[in-house]
Amino acid sequence: MMERTKVSVGLVTILFASTAAGIFFFNFFFLILGFTSATLFVVGYLQLPPSSGSIQVKRSPIEAETYQGAGFTIKLTIENKSESSVFLEIKDGLPENVKRIEGSNHRYLYLDGKEKKEIGYKIEFLRAENYTIGPVKLRYNDPLKLFSKDWEFDETTHVVALPPIEDLGRTKLRPKRTTGWLGNIKSSTMGVGSEFFSIREYHQGDELRDINWKATARYLDPKTNSYEAEKSGDVVLIVDAFEGSNIGVFEENTLSHSIKAAASLASDIIADRNRVGLLVIGNFVRWVYPRSGEEQLYKIMDNLMDLESGSYWRLEHAQYILDKIFPDRCMLIFISPLTDDRVLDAIADLSMTRYELAVVSPSPIELQKKYLDTHEEIAEKLEKVERHVKINRLRDFGPVIDWNPEEPLEVAVEGVRRYQMRS
Repeated sequence: MMERTKVSVGLVTILFASTAAGIFFFNFFFLILGFTSATLFVVGYLQLPPSSGSIQVKRSPIEAETYQGAGFTIKLTIENKSESSVFLEIKDGLPENVKRIEGSNHRYLYLDGKEKKEIGYKIEFLRAENYTIGPVKLRYNDPLKLFSKDWEFDETTHVVALPPIEDLGRTKLRPKRTTGWLGNIKSSTMGVGSEFFSIREYHQGDELRDINWKATARYLDPKTNSYEAEKSGDVVLIVDAFEGSNIGVFEENTLSHSIKAAASLASDIIADRNRVGLLVIGNFVRWVYPRSGEEQLYKIMDNLMDLESGSYWRLEHAQYILDKIFPDRCMLIFISPLTDDRVLDAIADLSMTRYELAVVSPSPIELQKKYLDTHEEIAEKLEKVERHVKINRLRDFGPVIDWNPEEPLEVAVEGVRRYQMRS
């Protein structure tokens, strides 16, 4: 819809006022001023905005999947289908929790007749959640700024920003207790696997490829290779999302690092053919029963998205869900900054039952030091001593990793693995 600008309204006001004053006072100066205003108004009217449909906007991509903190590029193609040139103001709508890192979503663009141009900018998603980019709004102004016209294009980009996943490399965190499912955890018993275990007598039904021909020729009796059984285990990731446990700023806090740790561990453990489940305790209780496969990973990632800290649910609810729903004798990996003493008591209680326990703790001390305006060395030393006491207390029940979020998570997971090997 075409609209008059303030300049146009002012010009019309001058036109009528000067014409009236010229006639009333018989003054040619006012008449000339009115004539000039009328001329400018006519010139502006001849430069009216293009008709509807003469401007087209296309965007790419329409749907996409990325990770929190990763750069994401939006491209817009603007085409002028009319014969006349246009000067456009372009603004692409951005939701909250999105940061521009390159270019701009608010641009000015000149297009000749029948010309097409492409513009782009790069953004970063500050949280793991679903985003909608758009709509695109255009505004046309004639050269004299007398008339304007606005367009809005409903075409949007839907982006799923998943929690970031860190490659843990060759580091493997595995449960000690295995189930009957096939996996990559080597067992001390014979079964289906790839690692040689021993030679045994041939049994009817053994495959030809498993026969050890060298031993058969030596003993003049059929011998078969047996292999070390490879099984899988059950792992449940427990994420501490209590309000009192969330330390830091919006862009970086202990909850965001806990989410990253949970997503990275889930990806690594599922890739090792184990079953992984999830339990999040905070303002809401979210849980995913342990299963394996890529679909399970995406289900866990979906439940890690759009997490906010809260304290509506209590740890007693977590213990009830573990006892009633999750499988027995599974491995629990508790991901928590350990700022709440109730969390320590809950971990101690869980270790006394039938669960194998490990703790990965993103340290809040480094985040406080990074973002606080004032830094006191004495207070920092006291916090470190208090945290050291908590971690030593929990190490009586299982491996505890004091993870500095400034360092790779692989270092923390390697510490858990070495603890298991020493045990």
